[in-house]
Amino acid sequence: MTERGWADVYQSLDEVKTALGHTHVPLNKMGLVVKTRPDGSLKYRIVWDLLRSGVNECSSQGQRVILPRILDAGADGLAAVERAGASSVRFLAFDISD
Repeated sequence: MTERGWADVYQSLDEVKTALGHTHVPLNKMGLVVKTRPDGSLKYRIVWDLLRSGVNECSSQGQRVILPRILDAGADGLAAVERAGASSVRFLAFDISD
């Protein structure tokens, strides 16, 4: 993450406060989840505990995002085929990281 410019490394809390220009800096508990992929390689995921650090209290969520179920996608595909009078429909999916 530091190589990609997503994170900075500091040696002390005082360095963090100086860099941010603030005396109150919320700290987060973090965890590392490691999963083995089918090809044997490892996938790493960092998990932040934003509830206990108080970050969740400082943020507001406009609405809750509800992802479609696989049955919803299938039904929408069938409806698109019927509306267009086509014999097939194509789906496009994205997997975004970082």
